[in-house]
Amino acid sequence: MKDKYLKKIFIIVSLIILLFVIYKMVGIYAVFYSEGTAQISQQQSDWIIRVNSEMISNGVNQTFSINEISLTSDSHVLSGKIAPGISGNFYITIDPHDTDVAIEYDILLDLDGMDHDNFQITSVVEENRGAPITFVDGVIHGIISLQDVQSNLAHRLRLSIEWENDEQYNNEDTEIGMSGANTVSIPVRANVYQYLGV
Repeated sequence: MKDKYLKKIFIIVSLIILLFVIYKMVGIYAVFYSEGTAQISQQQSDWIIRVNSEMISNGVNQTFSINEISLTSDSHVLSGKIAPGISGNFYITIDPHDTDVAIEYDILLDLDGMDHDNFQITSVVEENRGAPITFVDGVIHGIISLQDVQSNLAHRLRLSIEWENDEQYNNEDTEIGMSGANTVSIPVRANVYQYLGV
């Protein structure tokens, strides 16, 4: 009978221990699992960017032409006219004035889309702040920091261009000079996107 009594005590103690362990397990689970609900309201950042006063949109390649080139004077060419051997500057302004994020841009200069192969970009400089930019294979790449965006500071790129006087193009150069269409247009494609800092 003593064995039966010990067996009952063992079963009761085992059940108490088991219930205690289950109780502790439920408590641990409750510590690691909690559920909550909340309504979160966040305003979306504005994204309005202009390149040479033309609105461009996020993720859209915008194509336009540069028609205004400031020419350096040359004693062999009338003022305001362009001819082989002339150089000059033109400007591209990236204005994130109404934007709330840092931006990164790629500006593709399509010199192959021009009438002549002998136009060369000799330098690209960001004038407003001296921000670092790269110019590789006709693509200008730059970043406008959030600090510059908040200060309403646009990037003004000065590009120097030169019309090489290559003797093999003399006939074509003469034809253009005699046609009366004395304008140069440089096709430009701009792609602007949010800078993520990577």
